[in-house]
Amino acid sequence: MATIPAVPVGLLRAALLWVTLCVLVALLLTAGTTIARSVRGALEDRRREEATERLQPTLFERIGHEDPDWSTWLAECSPTERRVLESEVDRLLRLFTGTDKQQLRALANRLELGRRAERPFDVASRVRRFEALTWLALLDHPIDVDRLRERCSDDPDERAAVARVFYEREVPEASTLGTELLLRTGRPLPLFGLDTLYKLNETDPTALLETGAIQWNGWTDAILAQVLETLQYCDPAGTDAPLEWVFSCLSHEAPTVRAAAVGALGTYAWRPDVESRIEVTWLVADSDPRVRRAAYRHLAEWGDPADVRTMVNAARAESDDRALLILASELTEGLRTADQDLSPRLRRCLDWVVAERARTG
Repeated sequence: MATIPAVPVGLLRAALLWVTLCVLVALLLTAGTTIARSVRGALEDRRREEATERLQPTLFERIGHEDPDWSTWLAECSPTERRVLESEVDRLLRLFTGTDKQQLRALANRLELGRRAERPFDVASRVRRFEALTWLALLDHPIDVDRLRERCSDDPDERAAVARVFYEREVPEASTLGTELLLRTGRPLPLFGLDTLYKLNETDPTALLETGAIQWNGWTDAILAQVLETLQYCDPAGTDAPLEWVFSCLSHEAPTVRAAAVGALGTYAWRPDVESRIEVTWLVADSDPRVRRAAYRHLAEWGDPADVRTMVNAARAESDDRALLILASELTEGLRTADQDLSPRLRRCLDWVVAERARTG
């Protein structure tokens, strides 16, 4: 049987030494590269901080001028200073309004930031698309509304970003276009999309009500509740806006939808034609405490004396402490004058509300 010749010990030691040296060299190179990058980053951060402190006073001063002469100033700026100005423009455009915002947009044009907003859907990177849409919302760069609608994907975040562009740029029919874009897929909205839906409909939710009248039967419980909750915080629409589908949601199988529908109708309960159609007796007897809480919270203020008495009587059998506390909070003054008719649990809630208001002023 053939034997394997032994490797000399000296050769093994030499190989091990070389391997060890290579590892050490690699570690030193890695450490050196990391340290060099850290130092370079720290130096860059310091230069940016110094440039920010140096540029901010002049920036704010020039914004207040009728003719800030951005071109002359930018010609004197270094590359680092221009990058600082780009960051400042990005930050301040989200804060300023009116003439100051227009001055900043003029500076953005001089910095050629509009190029970042061109053709947002022609780039593969999702991050780059959102960056482009953000700049499109902030700047006065020309936008093609039809192209944005057509090229926008089903990504809820992307649709919310495009709808926000319509809102920020005050596109004609922004409420209708943005609402349709957000709700077209019937998928639950991300937080940013929900905020955009509210902003689009805050002062006139007619577009949202009209969209709901057409699409609500096809929405999931989640998106239906989101839309109804948004309506709760919007100003009332005109008397010709469709509310019938909101009334239909009062009998929806999902308690979250029923509760949200109560909140949405509470915005219109001051109208006699709406108040007369709301069955308070039915709502305060709902099997889910979330619906009963919504009825106490949103209808107590507008209910007539008979509705208020219905709520007080229902409170005798109310099993949910939060619902009782809401009722006591909404009808504090009225209940204090008729507390002899209150159930013991409601009276305790009323006493707590009165004491808390006295303590907090």
